[in-house]
Amino acid sequence: REEISREELFKELKDLQDKYNSMKELYEKEISELREVKEGISKSEEKFRIAYMTSPDAININRLSDGMYVSVNEGFTNILGYTENDTLGKTSVEMNIWVNSDDRKNFVLEVEAKKRTQNFEAKFLTKEGILVYGLLSASLIELEGVSHILTVAKDITKRKRAEEALAKEQFLINALMNNLTDHVYFKDVESRFIR
Repeated sequence: REEISREELFKELKDLQDKYNSMKELYEKEISELREVKEGISKSEEKFRIAYMTSPDAININRLSDGMYVSVNEGFTNILGYTENDTLGKTSVEMNIWVNSDDRKNFVLEVEAKKRTQNFEAKFLTKEGILVYGLLSASLIELEGVSHILTVAKDITKRKRAEEALAKEQFLINALMNNLTDHVYFKDVESRFIR
């Protein structure tokens, strides 16, 4: 058996101490970086949560496989009248929200095919049975390994009703103009005939 001198033992102990300190420093650095990443994610999640909850637009998250609601925001409640308790664990089909079931199918198909959609118009029924028009944008997202659809719906009911009223007025003017026996014309400010 070889005998190790005291100096060699001290040198070996010093090398082990240096390796330990180096590894400890690396470990603490990695832990610190992980905490920073976690805090960054937490801050990002908090920003998303605040935007999600305070948006006046209806925002909801539905499971892709069956359409079950997993989250709705206050805007959803304000527009459609359904609270989170009314919706969670149910589907829009069960709740009869979509006026036209083909719109729902086309919406889901488009999101599945393109992973997102924008400016998809559809009609919905509120909890009270009132017709509302929505302009939807959506993206496919993964939550805990499961595909979901994140949908943002802007209430365009006032705009659609104004368009319908304008179309009705235009129809009446056209009917009047086409059936008058007198000559009626319209000119612009430069005296050009416009009708």
